[in-house]
Amino acid sequence: MRMPFTPILSLLTFSVSVADGVPWWNESLSHRVPVRVVAAKETEKDFPVQVTLDFGALAGGKAFDPASVRVVEVDPATGSFLRVAPSVFLPSEASQGTPVRSGWVPPYLPHAAPTARASSESPQMPVGNVTDTWILFKPTLWEPSAPLPPWIVSLDFGKPVWINSLWTHYPGHPSTQHCPLRAEFQVATQSADGVSDGAWEKVGDWDRDNTRISGQYRAVWFAPRKVQCARLVIHESSGVPWIDDFRALAPVHDPEKSGVGSVNWIAEGATTNDKPRLFFVYFRTKDAKGVPPPPAVARVGIIREGEASVYSLHGIGFGSGPLTDADASGTDKANILSCPKWTMSHAALIACFPVTLPANGKWCLHLRVRGNLKEHPITVFLDNHPFFNGTFTTEGSDWTIISLPPRDIPLGVHYLEMYLVDTQNQQLDLDYALLTNDEKFLPRSYLRVESGNVEVKP
Repeated sequence: MRMPFTPILSLLTFSVSVADGVPWWNESLSHRVPVRVVAAKETEKDFPVQVTLDFGALAGGKAFDPASVRVVEVDPATGSFLRVAPSVFLPSEASQGTPVRSGWVPPYLPHAAPTARASSESPQMPVGNVTDTWILFKPTLWEPSAPLPPWIVSLDFGKPVWINSLWTHYPGHPSTQHCPLRAEFQVATQSADGVSDGAWEKVGDWDRDNTRISGQYRAVWFAPRKVQCARLVIHESSGVPWIDDFRALAPVHDPEKSGVGSVNWIAEGATTNDKPRLFFVYFRTKDAKGVPPPPAVARVGIIREGEASVYSLHGIGFGSGPLTDADASGTDKANILSCPKWTMSHAALIACFPVTLPANGKWCLHLRVRGNLKEHPITVFLDNHPFFNGTFTTEGSDWTIISLPPRDIPLGVHYLEMYLVDTQNQQLDLDYALLTNDEKFLPRSYLRVESGNVEVKP
């Protein structure tokens, strides 16, 4: 299926000449930020808008009230009130680094690293090898000595620490032995032995190999939580399992104090490339009082720019990286994810994103891609489980919108992985991914979204 759209998250700010003359919409909301939206190319109708803001910084370091966020549209020429746009605030899911692309910032101080434990271990490959190491240097393997599952490797932080994702890596090719086929990620707020004692809660799992690329990390993302221990429980493996990396990542932003996140709403009606639309994002600090209940949000779109993909592959020979393209959404710097052309037919563009869905229901995935004039296999995983498997056809040098059938997804934090295969003779590019619960929405190109300077109520 062919389709089109996306809003771009711009780091640029702008001045709104009419802003000083725009009456304050609600006297109980102390701050507002103007947001200007314009279609980059074709007219877009009923499009999702997403803007990322640091509300703590905008409020001068004070804590803000997430329930107070409101979006109001005004006439860009006169500043007169037009409508309230139902919106949702979604906290940032960012982790402090990923295992390969950026430096790993663990959720503990260097002198307080976790204790690595296991239900059993071979003397040649003890569990201490698998933490705080780079898999390029061998041996960094844990192999259990017990012949039968479950096999358990765990991290004990000694005290509760904030984490929001867990990562593990199997060093070999999926066709070889020692490959974990079925496993769970679990966490516990307390544990006497750090391995088995305690009330363990599952935060993620996988139940088959799914022909993962050699070097691909398994990861699970969840809402930030304080835990003392995290463990990987392997229930099935092709032979005795090997693990050469198991780590927890801390959230970038303080879960108790941060105000960094995205505001998402649907701009009703048409938007063209010659008539910008003007919105104000209102909010208040927690010490303010009195705000009406938020309007219900029936439709929403969640956008992930290709260049923001989490780098989860430590592969040999190929990989995806960010590039700049004037015809793509995003900033004026790197704004696409690209896999170079290869002679190997199995080379793939791999894009991975944490994403928070604010509601249960059916969600549609739209991708803006560009590549060879041929059919490309595409595989999508959600939380390490198959979400979609099929093919798509691009339009060569032109961008193509591919739209996948709607699927039921529960609300909450998820980990989305996409594998777009076959880059022979031409690179394969991803501009953005968009998840929306509006089954009738048909994106065409993308939007330019710019936020202005914060205003404080006089």
